[in-house]
Amino acid sequence: MSTSSIINLDDGSSSSSKKTSPVYQFFTYKDSRWFYNHCSKNFGDKSNTTLWQHLKSNHNKLYQEIKKDEGEEIVGEMDKYVSIKNKKENVSKLFNFFNIIM
Repeated sequence: MSTSSIINLDDGSSSSSKKTSPVYQFFTYKDSRWFYNHCSKNFGDKSNTTLWQHLKSNHNKLYQEIKKDEGEEIVGEMDKYVSIKNKKENVSKLFNFFNIIM
């Protein structure tokens, strides 16, 4: 899958109208709104953060595939709280802590 998609948004509002984020290949820009190509959702926000959030929360498999193609590592919910340097040691401490409080 190619993720280097460029969409020209010539609405005259900005001198820089090329969008290079891979998220834009899944949306169509029309009448100042972003329409997702695979469901009925549309967004008025010009930030691609909203589009990424929609993919992550509603189309997670596609989101993970895009991030993998970009070379980003997807971490699990608990992994983001554990440092990579001492991951094994920290996870053991975390389990010990939960065993103590339960």
